[in-house]
Amino acid sequence: IRDLLNALSIKQGDKVGQPTYGTTLWSYLFEPSTEETQQVIQDEIRRVISLDPRIILNSVGVFVQENGILIQVEMAFKPFNVATQVDFFLNRYDGSIQQLAN
Repeated sequence: IRDLLNALSIKQGDKVGQPTYGTTLWSYLFEPSTEETQQVIQDEIRRVISLDPRIILNSVGVFVQENGILIQVEMAFKPFNVATQVDFFLNRYDGSIQQLAN
């Protein structure tokens, strides 16, 4: 989970020598809350998760809120395959992402 949080914390292209590492989520933080924007965010989460071969993605939920974006990811880790839900919050006010306690 920590590795995923790190990948979601870094803007794509900011990691030296790894231009595809990171995410473009930050460019959608202030976009209007439309179904299209939510789909793009879900697709980006799926892309970032697909880069980690240890994670089996089950579902992604995106919920735009007044002060940021709540992302709910249901996933499992190889080789255990035990499903778990992890919630992340992208904060509009301080530009951070954090894992929420379940």
